[in-house]
Amino acid sequence: SALFKELEKRVEPSTPQPNAPHIIDGNFLLHLLSSNKATTYGKLARMILIHAISSSNCRVDLIFDRYSEPSIKDSERDRRGVHEQEYVISGTEQRCPKNLQEALKSTSFKINLSLFLVNEWKHQEYAEILRNCDLFVGVEDNCYHFFVEDNVMMREDIHRLRSNHNEADTRVCLHMKDVNSNSDSIVIRAFDTDIAIILLYHCLKFTAKIWMDVGVSSKNTRRYICITDIAQTLGPQLCASLPAFHAYSGCDYTSAFVRKGKVRPLHLLEKDIKIQEAFSQLADKKE
Repeated sequence: SALFKELEKRVEPSTPQPNAPHIIDGNFLLHLLSSNKATTYGKLARMILIHAISSSNCRVDLIFDRYSEPSIKDSERDRRGVHEQEYVISGTEQRCPKNLQEALKSTSFKINLSLFLVNEWKHQEYAEILRNCDLFVGVEDNCYHFFVEDNVMMREDIHRLRSNHNEADTRVCLHMKDVNSNSDSIVIRAFDTDIAIILLYHCLKFTAKIWMDVGVSSKNTRRYICITDIAQTLGPQLCASLPAFHAYSGCDYTSAFVRKGKVRPLHLLEKDIKIQEAFSQLADKKE
């Protein structure tokens, strides 16, 4: 978005430490996958795991959205005329949809696929892929830790990372807090203005440096953006006001002002401390 690009301009390009822990938006990862490389759900599960841990061999957190009904987004789906197809995943040999991107429009598919993955990955055959990496997967209210111990694939429930948040965007912060004490850098693999704004609001509370890994290699747009550097440039007061500003000027749940955009309002916000204070107070109440 224009707001994201404007914020990105505030800092020089740089890269995080090699092999830093990665926190990945699960739905973003699924949309990166090609639709014709996996013919069965077993092959799809293997492909997703390989793709997920390719970012780091120390720790990867993969977080999926949680879906509840009724949802505030139902009216938007109805407006778009989205047809909800039901999916049932019965096993590894079942053929998966040829068009993965089309299937991802279905809430049923996204729910059942994430549940299938956390039950499939506990099997021993995946130990050779995971090896020394610790994989934490947030699905529905739960979080599961996958790891290999004495060449045996293990899975355990992690109660401290349980969450009832619907959006992976906000659940990311819980995982950041869990990673923070053991790492100097944390990389968030996502490409969403919402999550960038949330990270800017929280990142100065962490000792680790926060990065976003955005874009895709196939389009030559993949790059790292240091969120901590942006936050230090903007200052704590402005960062605290950004969530309310983003919601007020248009986001997933509120309509934007016609032909106003976000860049000029951002410039006005930067010049007015009183508006920053008002917006930051709204964000604090929401938190």
